[in-house]
Amino acid sequence: MGITVWGTLMARKEEFYLLAAFIGLVQGGIQALSRSYYARLIPKDQAAEFYGFYNMMGKFAAILGPALMGSTGLLVRRLLMPSAPTEHQKAYITHLASRSSIASILLLFLIGLFLFYLAGKEETRSLTK
Repeated sequence: MGITVWGTLMARKEEFYLLAAFIGLVQGGIQALSRSYYARLIPKDQAAEFYGFYNMMGKFAAILGPALMGSTGLLVRRLLMPSAPTEHQKAYITHLASRSSIASILLLFLIGLFLFYLAGKEETRSLTK
């Protein structure tokens, strides 16, 4: 979530490259941790079905993320753009719309965090029985 906020606020080209390096350093590890935690949650006798669902959700995320970003950018631009904008207003509102579209990804992280919290509570309940 911090990297997403940083991506929303960055102002220089060098920051973009540094951000890309940070993402590259952690993305593989996060994905591996995600799959191993998922393996702990699913029933062992239904692993094939659950991993099929996991892979399908990964494909769905490749559509949902860009759709969320694009629709957020268009919505912000539509809501903020005056009927007869100056060039300066166009540039500023376009800048705000693109930053808002990046920030919209935080919504997906918050939903994931909530689901992760619920999964942790369920796992704790099953361990105490």
